[in-house]
Amino acid sequence: MSSQLPYREVLVDTYALTYLHSQEVRNLLVLILSKFRIHVSVLSVQEFLSYIYYKLHDYSLLERAAEVLYKLYVVENIDRETALRAAMIAADLVKRNQDFNLVDVFNAAIAVLRNIPILTDDPSRYSGYARYGVTAISVEDFIEEFKATIKA
Repeated sequence: MSSQLPYREVLVDTYALTYLHSQEVRNLLVLILSKFRIHVSVLSVQEFLSYIYYKLHDYSLLERAAEVLYKLYVVENIDRETALRAAMIAADLVKRNQDFNLVDVFNAAIAVLRNIPILTDDPSRYSGYARYGVTAISVEDFIEEFKATIKA
């Protein structure tokens, strides 16, 4: 990544979303959101909320967390175009005998259709999606680069 952070929109997967809301990064989130338009798939939102409910078993906290996520991020629903692109990607992965996670397939489809990179904890998980035009970036690297730009 250049020190200019060449993109203004990104898609975060569940792992990156969790990292953005971690104690370590939470204080930077407002600044990040002021500079970037962050997309998240409805499937990643569901995974994140499932984790919250599993840990806390409190429906009112779950509702509040959902409200916050929908206010902060562009939540990408699964529309017809996304479903079709995800189907083509999944079919190609099956043809190539590659295992895949369905949420990752939908994230890849959204990233391709919106022409935005995916922030993730493990970019190598998306390496098999590069042939479809997916760029994956480490969320930790993104945060470090962001910190460097605000210090400059």
